[in-house]
Amino acid sequence: RGECLWHVDLSGCGELQDGVVTSLAAGCPRLKVLRVSGCTQLRHPVVRGECLEHVDLSGCGELQDGAVTSLAAGCPRLKFLKLFGCNLLRHPVPVRGECLEHVDLSGCGELQDGVVTSLAAGCPRLKVLRVSGCTQFRHPVIRGECLEHVDWSGCGEVKDGGGASLAAGSPSLQI
Repeated sequence: RGECLWHVDLSGCGELQDGVVTSLAAGCPRLKVLRVSGCTQLRHPVVRGECLEHVDLSGCGELQDGAVTSLAAGCPRLKFLKLFGCNLLRHPVPVRGECLEHVDLSGCGELQDGVVTSLAAGCPRLKVLRVSGCTQFRHPVIRGECLEHVDWSGCGEVKDGGGASLAAGSPSLQI
């Protein structure tokens, strides 16, 4: 058990399995930062932690929707979530997080409008949202009182009125 462990970086461990990450998160009650980017075998790790604030699962190309759903539900203090390049994500149950401030979904090309709309609505402290390369978006509704930055470059199908709608619903946004 890692009673005092607060930061773990296992990025690039291509053979890392779900059970190892699940056990690690469960056995380290003070864990604040978990980085497992590029761990290509991860599909559905159960990551829960009262203290977890920063989780990076970018490049985990086999990651399933349920993993994101359980992560959001099991980490009440989560502030930073990076899922860049998790290209199998399609319809995770809406992610809600009272503390979430930064979410990176760039390169998650299968995500639909409703996912990012629910995310923005369910995260009242969201400041930064990166969704570049999410090519399935058409008319996402992204609004937030605290939202300061949205990167939707490479979302070529988003209609021209999207930026005006975004600016109108996000008073802190700097365009």
